Amino acid sequence: MEWSLVVDGLLAVLLLVTLIYVARLHKRLGQLRDSRQEFETLIARFTQATEQADRSLANVKAAAAAEGQELQATVDRSRGLREDLAFMVDKATGLADQLEASISRARNGGQRPAAAPPASPKDRLSKDRPPEASARRAPQRPAEKAEGGPMSNEERELLEALASIR
Repeated sequence: MEWSLVVDGLLAVLLLVTLIYVARLHKRLGQLRDSRQEFETLIARFTQATEQADRSLANVKAAAAAEGQELQATVDRSRGLREDLAFMVDKATGLADQLEASISRARNGGQRPAAAPPASPKDRLSKDRPPEASARRAPQRPAEKAEGGPMSNEERELLEALASIR
């Protein structure tokens, strides 16, 4: 009987070790379940953050598109202004040439200068004038020169030509 008692004791010890092992395993499985719930919560937060980032990205794209359109409108306006300025410079050059020719004529006693003057401003306006230029207001014409004397015919013509450009 001694052997059966030793075998029973050994069996009891093995059962006790198994119980301890099962208790530890149960505890670790509980931790794993808790970690799984935390992991699912983390995945849900990550999904929300991803969706919010997508919405923010869509808002940024929309704002960039709106700004791009506004910038394009500004560029288009600046091109129109550049064309207006080029037109005005061209017209001013022609008027300056006419004024120079008139001054030369006045100095030479009414004789024509060697070179023929350029086409009249009215002729040029009909060909070159952009539609925006007609909407500008003409400046007020002074009645007398800055020196205090009356204006010559050439000066009046120049002022009228400048007023018709605008």
